[in-house]
Amino acid sequence: MRLLPPGAYVVRAKVKSGGEPLGDVRRAFTVVGAPRLVVDAKSPSAPLAGGTTSARPPARLLVAAAPFALDQVLAPPILGAFLDRVAARPDASSPAVRELLEHARTKGLGGLVVSDAQATGAPIGAFLRGLTLLADKKLDPAADAFRDAMRGSADFYPAMVYLGACYAAGGRDKEAAGAWRTALIREGDTPALHVMLADAFLRQGRGDLAVEDLDAASTRWPEDKGLQRRFAVAALLGGRQINGLQTLDNLMAQRAEDELSLALALLVLYEAFDSRQPIESVDQDRTRMIPPRRRLPRTRRAVARTRRHVGSRCDKESLILESLITNRESLIVDP
Repeated sequence: MRLLPPGAYVVRAKVKSGGEPLGDVRRAFTVVGAPRLVVDAKSPSAPLAGGTTSARPPARLLVAAAPFALDQVLAPPILGAFLDRVAARPDASSPAVRELLEHARTKGLGGLVVSDAQATGAPIGAFLRGLTLLADKKLDPAADAFRDAMRGSADFYPAMVYLGACYAAGGRDKEAAGAWRTALIREGDTPALHVMLADAFLRQGRGDLAVEDLDAASTRWPEDKGLQRRFAVAALLGGRQINGLQTLDNLMAQRAEDELSLALALLVLYEAFDSRQPIESVDQDRTRMIPPRRRLPRTRRAVARTRRHVGSRCDKESLILESLITNRESLIVDP
């Protein structure tokens, strides 16, 4: 119900037994707007020096990252890196296993045949069988193969990464995030894994969880623009608006921003003006409002694409976003 705009609603529940209708129940309820918060300098919920503004999260915004794509784990650079890790395992020394790995590393997964005996006889065989099934988009059989690999070797973390990919490809982001979070124990040196984990959290609307991991990852790989963009979005959603806007400032200076981060920044800044709670200061927020509006394309198609990327479920926010992008006159008023 937190996604519904304010208004009066009726919920209806139909009761059945064995397919036979027994009756229905209706209940009326009203969704009211959340009360505006009043923050003073002495309040513990006032903005903190570290950039946290937990008193004013963008409560009505729901931002979804792009849907998971199998290329995120099957593209040659990513797949090759994990195959290299698997090839370095002690149980990869048998000639049969090395032949399979060599085919996968040099020729790709096309034409790779893993026999039943190879798949059941060694964790690496099960892992490679899972990869071929995943490439064919057979998600459940692939997940079973990766589980077999993990059962055969408890430290087979690449199998856990690809099990998470099966979950994400099937729309099960919560399970995917759980698998990827565990895989970070041994695979934390892979930036792509941090990206996938952040996206899984963002697709669940959990910017607060995404920013926890991205905080360290974006510092460790400051040149990775994908991580920096995700950190900006996660921070804006996760109650660290100052950090998010500062990161977006740096991205814009390098012209490395994207539509999602710009649109979200606009909405967060508008919320700050609308609630009369500046994120840093009125002047700083007003100054920050101008560059994103200039850089977001103003065509109808671009506006629709941006609204779809932001994924707002509230008509009010969609209309505000369209006005902020398309209107030449500023919508900002002095608090």
